[in-house]
Amino acid sequence: HIMHNATPAAAPTSDEIDSAALDVVNHLSGFTIYYHGRPLTTPGGAEICHPDERVLEHLVREWSLSRRWNWRSLSAAAAFGLQLDELERDPAAATDDIRAGLRSDPILQRLGSGSPAGAPVASAWPTEQGHFFLLAAASLFGILKRLNDLLQERGYGSLEQAEREPERFAAWMLGFQQGLPSEKRAALLLLNEAHGGGVLAALLLTLGRISPSEYAMALCAIHSPAVSVAARPARSARRVEPCLPDWREPQRAFAAVWTQATALQEYLSCFSNTADAPPDIGRLI
Repeated sequence: HIMHNATPAAAPTSDEIDSAALDVVNHLSGFTIYYHGRPLTTPGGAEICHPDERVLEHLVREWSLSRRWNWRSLSAAAAFGLQLDELERDPAAATDDIRAGLRSDPILQRLGSGSPAGAPVASAWPTEQGHFFLLAAASLFGILKRLNDLLQERGYGSLEQAEREPERFAAWMLGFQQGLPSEKRAALLLLNEAHGGGVLAALLLTLGRISPSEYAMALCAIHSPAVSVAARPARSARRVEPCLPDWREPQRAFAAVWTQATALQEYLSCFSNTADAPPDIGRLI
């Protein structure tokens, strides 16, 4: 239905959601989520609106099922809030975060050679845990291949070149992510903050180049005892609560990351713009 000129509501602070009070309203300029008859807003005060009704219906489903205002968890709501409150107000808002993530990215810093040094460690663990690590390491090798494929397709070169020229690669990657749609940039930032796996694995998931299970397994490898604490990226987790794989219960750790990655990838599928980046992104270098 269509409504006009309602007073915006503040972002709700109560944890409990009255799902029956959520509604997607059609305006002449697009769609808006209403709550108890008033436009719902993000924590930053932006009305939750979008020209595609499907995006907002996804948010309503998420809230109705969770019954919580999940702005601080890795969710569609957190991604959409970041998109409206930061990225669409200032397209350069995430540049420093991406730059810092690249500097400490474990795939680029430690694992780019394709040798995560995991086999000796895995052999010393109980059989089940050692087998799990080998599966995780295999996913990490797959990520390296898909990252190399992306770099070649986009005209950068290879992963080996990125390792040899970290400053040039960082500049290229900053230009690349700036060319992404804001919903994908938001997802990239939140994945890096929540999971501490660096920018590159998060980018591949955001672009649909790897599956949520490949991503979750690779994150388990990155956070395994085979990777030193110093190699892990620094995390402020200022936007979302962290969810780091815990090797005391690797299967549960995998399931937690996989669930969040799947939810975020499903959210991104609601957007009609699925391009990785503009075809002339090389001109930004």
